[in-house]
Amino acid sequence: MENQCTLYCHILLFPNYRKAIAAAIVLILCLLQGGVVSYASGPANESFSERIYFHKSSFHVDPAFRNNKNSLDSLKSFLAASDSLLNLDIVITGSASPEGSESFNRELAEKRLSALSGILGPVPGAKNRITLPAAASPSEWPDLRYAEFRASFRRDGLAATADNSLSDTDIENDTSDITADDSVSETTDNSSIITATTDTGLNTPMTSSHRNGFPHLILSTNMLYDAALVPNIGIGVRLNDRFTVWADWMYAWWNNRQHRRYWRIYGGDIEMRMQLGHGKSDNTFAGHRIGVYASIVTYDIQFGRSHTGVIGDKFNYAAGITYGYSLPVARRLNIDFSIGIGYQWGRYLKQHLVDTHDVLLSTHNRRWFGPTRVEIGLTWLIGPGNVNTTTGKGGNR
Repeated sequence: MENQCTLYCHILLFPNYRKAIAAAIVLILCLLQGGVVSYASGPANESFSERIYFHKSSFHVDPAFRNNKNSLDSLKSFLAASDSLLNLDIVITGSASPEGSESFNRELAEKRLSALSGILGPVPGAKNRITLPAAASPSEWPDLRYAEFRASFRRDGLAATADNSLSDTDIENDTSDITADDSVSETTDNSSIITATTDTGLNTPMTSSHRNGFPHLILSTNMLYDAALVPNIGIGVRLNDRFTVWADWMYAWWNNRQHRRYWRIYGGDIEMRMQLGHGKSDNTFAGHRIGVYASIVTYDIQFGRSHTGVIGDKFNYAAGITYGYSLPVARRLNIDFSIGIGYQWGRYLKQHLVDTHDVLLSTHNRRWFGPTRVEIGLTWLIGPGNVNTTTGKGGNR
């Protein structure tokens, strides 16, 4: 009876064996002929990447620089068609060449990443990464000043057939932007590269100046005012790679009233500056600049009992444009040259000593267009990484 049951089970299973063997033979024949049934495996993963390159020590996106315009157009086309892509994984990387200090390079790489992110707009799920190559030859430095958009994805069957905007040609063209440091861009060995990754998305700035609450500053004194015995101090705060807000104040309140020497003056300026270039330094405060300013001042000037005194009637005002040049002379020290041309207005009084009393002689309106301020200043660079990195002959630093 047992033998009969075993034979019966074998007879029932045998048809299944035949189907399995037949399917295996069909599959082997397909493989030998180089064909694979389309539903046997899903579409292969694909990749896309573009790099935006930056000028030295800059995080301003210049479409006219290198191939940036084509790269930006390619990025926008990719994002416009990305809704149909599956398993989309995006990484945005900011990079800096190694000639500056680590803190300066890290902040610069983060700002380059943020600059590219700001152009692209919100990209859900994107990861941010900072890469700082620790060693490279000077000839490689220009290729390390970039922000990179890299994506891996898979198309569904319909998208792979119908979407011609993301062709294989686009991906092949993209490889021209990949440089030799790609092989180490994902390492975590601090001897060759320093990385930091966040999944908070592209719209979250990661600049070190925001993390530690200490932006790049300059502190300055106008040596011409100092020579005239007018103590003064100015401070500038860098807003970005090109713009700085500047303000200064002077105050001299000498007296010696008995001999009518006086020499009283106080007031200040506020200015918005725009850098035109960095000159001989990578520092963003160095080189040529232009600006717009407004100032306010009052004074009481007399130099003895026999002199006629000149007194500002409350405040006098001025506004105009400035040109300046900041010359690096040390790692954290510049000499500033600037001149302001604009319109000055206000009122002033003239008085003279008669016996023991100051007698008012006349009142005047001041209306003047021309040079209204001049500076030869001594400027200190303040903040982590806020240093001059000069370029010598042959590109060595």
